[in-house]
Amino acid sequence: MLFSRDPPPVRPVRVGSVPAVPGAHPPARHLPGAHPRSVLPARPVPLRRGEGAGPTRPQLPDAPHHRDAARRDRASAMEAAAILYVRHCAAAIFCRRVPPLCPVCGRPLRDAGLLSAPVSLQCPFVHGHRQHRAFLLRPTAGSFLREYDGNSDLHVGISSARGVVYHYNEEGVHRDESGWEQCISVPLVQPDMFELLQQWDQILEEFSMGEEWLPHRYEEHDHNCYTYALAFINSVLTAQGKQQMSKSEFTEKFVIPQTKNASKYITLHQELTTKDFYIVPLPDQEKQC
Repeated sequence: MLFSRDPPPVRPVRVGSVPAVPGAHPPARHLPGAHPRSVLPARPVPLRRGEGAGPTRPQLPDAPHHRDAARRDRASAMEAAAILYVRHCAAAIFCRRVPPLCPVCGRPLRDAGLLSAPVSLQCPFVHGHRQHRAFLLRPTAGSFLREYDGNSDLHVGISSARGVVYHYNEEGVHRDESGWEQCISVPLVQPDMFELLQQWDQILEEFSMGEEWLPHRYEEHDHNCYTYALAFINSVLTAQGKQQMSKSEFTEKFVIPQTKNASKYITLHQELTTKDFYIVPLPDQEKQC
C-alpha cells in the first residue's frame, strides 16, 4: 500500500507457482496520455492448445434480442467460472473443469497424487465499489473479460471510504456509485492509518473541487484521468511529509505488478472460451508426471 507508516517493498504479484503463460506479454512501462492503452497487452498470439473438443454450443433462438441475451448469459457464466490449474506430464493444464483423463498421456488425473491436485487461480479483477480508498483501473467501455481487446482505452479513478469512485474526464470530476464492477485495484491506505482513514473522503472531495479539475481544463494527453488520480495521491503524500511520485515511478511500483497478473488471466480466459483446456509446458525445474 502506498500510504503506510513503514511501507514494505513492492513485489510483483504472483499466483502460487503457476508458470508464465505464453502470449501474456509484459505490459508497457509507461501509461500514455489520458487512456493508458498499453498497460495491458494486445490480443495474444495463437499458441499451442490442448486437443480436447471445445464445449458444445447450444442453438440460439432466432430473435436478435434473444441471441444477444443468450450471449450475455454465456459470457457471465464464463466470467464466473473459476480457472483451474493442474500439473501433469511436465505441463500445466488450465481448464474450467478438470478432465477425468490427462489430455497429454490419457491417464486418470484422480490418481495422480497431491502434486497434481487442481488449484483455483485468483481472479485479478475486483468489484471497484467494494474497494475502499484505492486506485482503480478499468476499460473506458465494457469490461476486461468481455469487450477488452488489448487496444481499448483504459480509465482510472480513486475510490472513497464508501466505494464511490471519483474520476476525471472532459466533463469534469465524476462521483460514480456504479460502473466500476470489474477493475484492477491498487489499495492505497494501510488499516493502521487511523487519521487518514477518517479524513479520506473529506480530503478527496475538497481536492476534487479544485479549479484545475473543471471540464475546460481537460486535455487528453497532458491533463487527464491519470493526472487527476496521481495529483490526488501526491497531495496526500505531501501532507504526510513524504516525497511525491512521478507517473513512471507510480506505474512501475504499483500498477505494472497488477497488470502483469491481469494479462496472464485475460490470456487464459480468452483461450478457455472455446477450448476445454489449455496446455503450457513447464520449465525443466518444475517438470513432474
